[in-house]
Amino acid sequence: MRWVGRQSEAFTDTTRYLDIEGAIRSSKTTLACWKVLDDCLQHPGIHWMICRWTDDALATALKPVWRDILDKCGVDVSWHADEHYDEIRVHGVDGAIVGSSRVYLRGLKTTSELHRYAKFRGLTLAKVWVDQAEELPEDIYLELKGRLSQVGFPQQLLLTPNPAGESHWLSKEFPESNARDAHKYIRLSLDDNAHNLDAGYVAQLKRDYPIGHPLRRRLIEGKRGLNVRGTPVYAGYFHRETMMVPTAIEATLPLLEAIDFGHHHPCVVWAQLLPFGALYVLGGVMGDALFIEDFAPMLLQFRAQWFPEAKEVWTCCDPAGSHQNSQGVSRNGVRVLADHGIYARWHQAANMPEVRSYAVEHIGGYMRRGKFRCDPLKWFVVGQQQATRGTFAVDAFEAGYVWDERIRRTSGGKGIVMPLKDGYFEHSMNCLEYLVVQFGPAMPTVSETKRLEEKQLREAQRDIDVEALPRRVQGFRSGGRGGY
Repeated sequence: MRWVGRQSEAFTDTTRYLDIEGAIRSSKTTLACWKVLDDCLQHPGIHWMICRWTDDALATALKPVWRDILDKCGVDVSWHADEHYDEIRVHGVDGAIVGSSRVYLRGLKTTSELHRYAKFRGLTLAKVWVDQAEELPEDIYLELKGRLSQVGFPQQLLLTPNPAGESHWLSKEFPESNARDAHKYIRLSLDDNAHNLDAGYVAQLKRDYPIGHPLRRRLIEGKRGLNVRGTPVYAGYFHRETMMVPTAIEATLPLLEAIDFGHHHPCVVWAQLLPFGALYVLGGVMGDALFIEDFAPMLLQFRAQWFPEAKEVWTCCDPAGSHQNSQGVSRNGVRVLADHGIYARWHQAANMPEVRSYAVEHIGGYMRRGKFRCDPLKWFVVGQQQATRGTFAVDAFEAGYVWDERIRRTSGGKGIVMPLKDGYFEHSMNCLEYLVVQFGPAMPTVSETKRLEEKQLREAQRDIDVEALPRRVQGFRSGGRGGY
């Protein structure tokens, strides 16, 4: 094996918390094995732990690679089954043993929540390596950070995950900008390890995942992105290369603003509907672990910064934000926005399955006719302490927004397939759907709106007198004629 470029950087990096994310066959696991072995030989007496989330993954995927490298190097090693560690004896130039290092091998998942951290608590460790760290729950990772305590040795927590998505804890712990102290993110692509692979294999992989394929980012380039599960809603319609174009606001037209109140992921999308039948998406912001009260002023700040020339702003929102919550508190989402000077309108039918289906079809129609653009730069994820550039909407268009496998029923009883409510990609897409329903051609018909209003009126007027119900419904066992 030869380590060059980014591989060499990753092999020698001593940052306390190091994340090496890589594409398929980028050698991140093999590199980490060599890194552990080299460290054991350089620092006799050091204690490492190498691990996977499950015991099966450790035994079938990680341990064989580790043992194969030990065999090839002719390392003096013995297995201690009682404590589950390899003892690596280090020899000097004269052949005498100068010390021994330990490498614990553990699967971290336990069968009991009461003993969730039992697999590694009690160990005195200088360094830990977690392979396929994207499988690891965040609380396990945070607990591991506190286990680097062996005195007299360099300390490091090494992670080698597959590229994570924007919502994964890895993306928060290790931002691509490497702006966080003592945390380092290194990305390995297939090309970074091409010198160790067969040229024909590399060429075939690139043919299997050509430019534009939604999995190319993760599997070939090693970039963070999508782990596609399901059929993308806009598959065959959205094309990143032609539709992701820097787009300026048309100052003579109103700026259309759509807001979704998502649970801890509030979102806003700005767009314009052009007179020649085009939809231009200008940007958007999504909150991370924020309530709408904290998100609203951030929304205003981004709007003022990005679109200072806008003469009119028309705002719409999720109709669910106009409802009272289950605790009876009067300050719903719409009132919170109004308190910040944001006066939103909404269409009561916007969340009806058939209306959302119409909206999706209309957005796809803009794409099919070549009348759709999306600015690639104005997308941010904001938290309480930081704002980072995001790709959530672009990824959603490309492959993240998928069809739900379940069949929903319309107000008329007809079965219909709806996009999946995934808790992340849905928010920006819902904003765009509200926008074309409120201001565009997907507005529900009069009969559809009337049917929904009648249904809501019936539910509001329903007044159930529990005492008038049959006793069996009240919770009594039926007795006498008819159960009364």
